[in-house]
Amino acid sequence: MYKFASKRIVKQLIQEKKINNEDVDLYEYCFELLISTIISLSAILILSLILGEFVSSVIFLGSFILVRLFCGGYHAKSHLSCFFTTMINYFFFLIALMTLNKINNNIINISNIFSLALLILLAPAENEYNPLSSNEKRKHKRNSAFVATIICTISFLVNFYCPNIFRFVCSASIGLLSATLSMILGRIEYSIKLSKTNKL
Repeated sequence: MYKFASKRIVKQLIQEKKINNEDVDLYEYCFELLISTIISLSAILILSLILGEFVSSVIFLGSFILVRLFCGGYHAKSHLSCFFTTMINYFFFLIALMTLNKINNNIINISNIFSLALLILLAPAENEYNPLSSNEKRKHKRNSAFVATIICTISFLVNFYCPNIFRFVCSASIGLLSATLSMILGRIEYSIKLSKTNKL
């Protein structure tokens, strides 16, 4: 479905002479990713409206996407498995939100510090198709730690001064933790692939 749709879009763009024939493969891949992302995000937002968690879900997605943009993470092998992985991640968020909302605020602070420490130590996760230079690694590490620090600081201040919006703080913190766990899985995945390549 994703490939079919992306091919149709690219074909239309070629007919309108907006792109060159030489770049067909690149454009098809980019549109596949775009369509996959739109479908996944749309499914989450529709579910969030049905469940009455729209604002919390938007905060979770914003936190997750912003951190993962810099720290990298796990990549599914197909668009379908990416969709299911995204939905599992979202249900993890919902379960964590329901759980954390009933317990002590200190758990959130501990989770944030844990995520920040791991990002400082391990970010970013590399991808075999997009290797990073030493400077790029330092930049991604710095940016992911910076974003995590902002989330941690806001979370601490809100917990202290505005406990009535604790639910939204939880959403941002779960997004941070989820991106951190994805980064760890990405590093494991990359290490396994690297070890297999070295054995050949």
